[in-house]
Amino acid sequence: MVIHCHSEYPVLNLGRDIVAKMFSFVSAVSPSSAQTTSLTFSDSMLYRSLDKYLGWFLLSVLIATPVAAHTEKVSGDVGGLLHIEPHDNPQARQTAHAWIVLTRKGGQLIRLSQCKCQLAVYPNPHNESDAPLLKPPLHAVTAEQYKDIPGAEIIFSKVGTYELEFSGSPKSGANFKPFTLSYTVTVGS
Repeated sequence: MVIHCHSEYPVLNLGRDIVAKMFSFVSAVSPSSAQTTSLTFSDSMLYRSLDKYLGWFLLSVLIATPVAAHTEKVSGDVGGLLHIEPHDNPQARQTAHAWIVLTRKGGQLIRLSQCKCQLAVYPNPHNESDAPLLKPPLHAVTAEQYKDIPGAEIIFSKVGTYELEFSGSPKSGANFKPFTLSYTVTVGS
């Protein structure tokens, strides 16, 4: 299949890709002549209309959808990527497994064995002076390709929004600045 698509807006190219897959019959090999038939979509007014509206529809959905999965934060020279199982969708009164990939600037992994890390769970919103609802102990986790990263089991007491605050400082021999990373997590029923 040969499809010629060009747009100055990447989301419109995504719309073209989806439309092209949905209508894959547009370009086919003719069984009698064994020649490839090609359609240039930029010549098709109908395709442009579908492409334009599908692209803008996808863009509006992406903007309107809250994205909490695998949220990245940075503090000083440390970056953190939070993940919560199941499927970044914790449920009230059920155990959620949280883990965080910590990296130094440049991408070097910070292992739990290199960090005096803590996790505190607060209601959201909260005041600076409020005590955390939970301070679950951290343990080393192997997740995906990461080994010895900080993880914890958390049981959120009720539906709502919480703030997870990871903080840490280097253990002897490690080289990164102390950090605090805060993540907002929505808990469902």
